Amino acid sequence: MAREESTPPIAAKLKVFISYSRRNLEFADRLVLALEANGIEVLIDRRDLPDLEDWRRELLGFIKAADTVVFIISPDSIASPVCAWEIDQMATLNKRLAPVVFVPVENDRIPEAITRINYLHFSTPNDFGTQIRRLVVALETDATWLKEHSRLTALA
Repeated sequence: MAREESTPPIAAKLKVFISYSRRNLEFADRLVLALEANGIEVLIDRRDLPDLEDWRRELLGFIKAADTVVFIISPDSIASPVCAWEIDQMATLNKRLAPVVFVPVENDRIPEAITRINYLHFSTPNDFGTQIRRLVVALETDATWLKEHSRLTALA
């Protein structure tokens, strides 16, 4: 009997959840497109939430499924109760956080879970391409470990 050759498994895409204020929707959409163009799977509420479902339960599922939570920093997101809830969930689940600055905010107004992480600054409009490249490289660092962490968290 001839031995069947197996094909190597296809690596799962890195998956991120975008936490943002709806007032920063245009920037969030630009970020989503750029990340997807770089082969990263993106979960974002306004596109991926099913109709007529418990939105908090669904968002929690997105956070659990994500390898990293990308948090868009702006005065609007820092003031948002929903964004604060998402950050609390991310911290509870010990998810990797990638804070990106869209509009600068004083650090004393930003939750400690966010200020511990070195930010990427997208606040200079002409620097978007450079910052996306930096974000993608950072997101892909230790991607295998991150996917395994997400898988184990989902099992728990």
